[in-house]
Amino acid sequence: MDGPKTDTRPEDIQDVHGFSRFAEAVVPRALRLAARWTGDVQLAEDLVQEALTRTWQTRHRIRTSPEAWMLRILWRLFLNERRRSRPEDLPWDVHGGAAAQGIPQERALDRMWIGELLALLPERDRQLLAMRYGEDLTVQQIAAITGMREGTVKARLSRALRRLREMGEGAGGPSAAGRWGCGETDGG
Repeated sequence: MDGPKTDTRPEDIQDVHGFSRFAEAVVPRALRLAARWTGDVQLAEDLVQEALTRTWQTRHRIRTSPEAWMLRILWRLFLNERRRSRPEDLPWDVHGGAAAQGIPQERALDRMWIGELLALLPERDRQLLAMRYGEDLTVQQIAAITGMREGTVKARLSRALRRLREMGEGAGGPSAAGRWGCGETDGG
């Protein structure tokens, strides 16, 4: 995936109808990301709604990808919310409702095991992993959303995956990153 999921250009979202089409295309991904970041579906919906409102209000300033612009706003709203809340109020939801989604028990247990390993990583690294492997965003897209340099994103992803592998092997289980085929962080 080399670009944003939508082919929306800045000029496509200047009227209500165009913006509505854009919102329909981008909201599912934005909700998944926000829910992973916050662990709270209601809070995720609130953040996405606010991000859409701010994107609409600033649409005349968008020069590149409207999706990247909106996800950057969402990221900043999440960081602001996290600063206002205690860290334990914003859990990392790695299970994604495994039982509710009908995922086989073995796979659900694998997810729980990986979730325990992920919980040991710094929060920012978990967020980057969620963007890269949970939503399949490219390194370039993550850099645009977070304001980090691409090299920093690659380094943090690589370090996080290495730590997951080491922790997984040290715990006597399969390598979390290797088992899920997440060992590479190239330009993506």
